Amino acid sequence: MPGAILAAAISDLLVCALTAFLGFMSLSEAEQYRSLAREQTDQDLTNLHWANASVVENAAVVDFIIAGVFAAVALALLSRRGWGPIAQTALSL
Repeated sequence: MPGAILAAAISDLLVCALTAFLGFMSLSEAEQYRSLAREQTDQDLTNLHWANASVVENAAVVDFIIAGVFAAVALALLSRRGWGPIAQTALSL
């Protein structure tokens, strides 16, 4: 059981990294929709691409919120494990 907190913190950091990666990928997808919207001449398609870009940006925001929550949990677990100085350094960045 002594490694359980460390394992939980590492798994939280992996989830954090994955969701942050998905957030950045969503932002690039949103930019693709925006460029498609700029190229369109049909107003309905333009509106659809702008709407898709907004939806994907909202998904990116949710991904970043999830990443932040998991990072905070991981830092709390590391602090509990006796790695307080490392957690404080990470929080100060």
